[in-house]
Amino acid sequence: MSLLETAENVLARAKRAAPGAQADVFLAAAESQTSEWSQGSAENFFSGTSHGLGLRLIQGNRLGVGYTNCLDSDAMDAVVQQAMASSRLVGEDPFVDVPSPVPWKAPFLDLKDPTISPSSWASHSAFLAELEGKVRQRDGRITQVLKGSYHQTLLETALVNSRGISAALQGTTVGFDIACVASKE
Repeated sequence: MSLLETAENVLARAKRAAPGAQADVFLAAAESQTSEWSQGSAENFFSGTSHGLGLRLIQGNRLGVGYTNCLDSDAMDAVVQQAMASSRLVGEDPFVDVPSPVPWKAPFLDLKDPTISPSSWASHSAFLAELEGKVRQRDGRITQVLKGSYHQTLLETALVNSRGISAALQGTTVGFDIACVASKE
């Protein structure tokens, strides 16, 4: 199930549990990898995934929220119950609301690089093994590369609400850094 489908599923559960309430559902997921090299040798490798689901529920001008990092059916029901329970603990706010869709077509932004994937990790981080030589060639004052690192993250977000907003986005972030020693003779 995609994040957008999961968000729509949670919204449907919230509507069944709290008829007439307004709600926003926000989901985010990321898969990140980092490789660190020190003085030309592999030192550390980190890999991780994360995801979370937030629900904002408005019942009778009372705002309730719920959050979980589990996306199974029981967790979805529990986040709806959390939001309903927390809405009973706050005072009314006549200004709390969920946004309505606007008559505007957002331009398509292709923010996901198809060449970046968990399976491309080795080829994208291989340049770290050659980094010290390349940096020294570029500037003769550099005597040593102390540390280098490469990071990549694949991310996805989804947002739906009871007024008809339904959107998803995928993206990629990539970066690397180096720490060098330079001397002037």
